[in-house]
Amino acid sequence: MSARLSLAPLALLLSGVSTIAAQQAAHPGRLYSVLASTDSSTTLRLRLTTGIQLEGRLTRVDSGSLTLGAGPPVALTQVDHIWQRGTAWRIGGVIGALILAAGGAAGGNAAQATLTSEDSNSWALGGAVAGAAVGFAIGAGIGALIPRWQTIR
Repeated sequence: MSARLSLAPLALLLSGVSTIAAQQAAHPGRLYSVLASTDSSTTLRLRLTTGIQLEGRLTRVDSGSLTLGAGPPVALTQVDHIWQRGTAWRIGGVIGALILAAGGAAGGNAAQATLTSEDSNSWALGGAVAGAAVGFAIGAGIGALIPRWQTIR
């Protein structure tokens, strides 16, 4: 009996989530507002409610439909998911910053031990900051070369 009572709030929560998802799918106005702010040269990937996937550059969007490339218009009510093609520059920058921050801290610590008799972490901190900045720039540059699909809806 207690197992049924403890599952009741979960079932209520899940039913609310599915209702919200259904309302969002049925409301093309929200989707239009997202697409209207999207650059027209952006490559999009769509998954329709029928399961069909389309990919192309967004060439036209109005309150009821969108067009990818020279294809036929697609009703916004038929769109289930949208992905926008971007790059992984943010992820690359963060990974590069973390790696070179650790290397910069170790290098700063080694330089301080070799060059001075100070007993502080200032050189390690300076090395970490410099390493993070250089690492972010290098990682972001590499990540910009890697294509990545980002979910719009």
